[in-house]
Amino acid sequence: MEKNHFINGLKMLLSAVFVLSVVEQGHSMSLHTAAYFGKVDAIMNMIIGGAYVDVNKRDFCTGNAPLHRAALQGHLNVVKLLVGVGANIKVRNLFGDTALDIAKKTGKENVAEFLISEMLRY
Repeated sequence: MEKNHFINGLKMLLSAVFVLSVVEQGHSMSLHTAAYFGKVDAIMNMIIGGAYVDVNKRDFCTGNAPLHRAALQGHLNVVKLLVGVGANIKVRNLFGDTALDIAKKTGKENVAEFLISEMLRY
């Protein structure tokens, strides 16, 4: 039983360290990193904690927004969170792809289905 408590405590500590390192970076590229790795808690902490996050900020190399990165990795929970806080599902990267295009190309069917349902809402 003590081993489980230790492991859970270690997981919480590592999560907190990740969140602090993300927030301390001071720019929205940290949101891209959290989205890529599926760190819902880190994203929530950035938003709730008042950190400046631009959910539609595109990176310089590929033009991917956090939504693109979450879709690429199949992180449906992150995709839903980003859309819920205002991510533009129509944003295209430098290759002309939306997050939906990326989800389809990489076989992330659950993400693609969600994004299609969101597009139909508008």
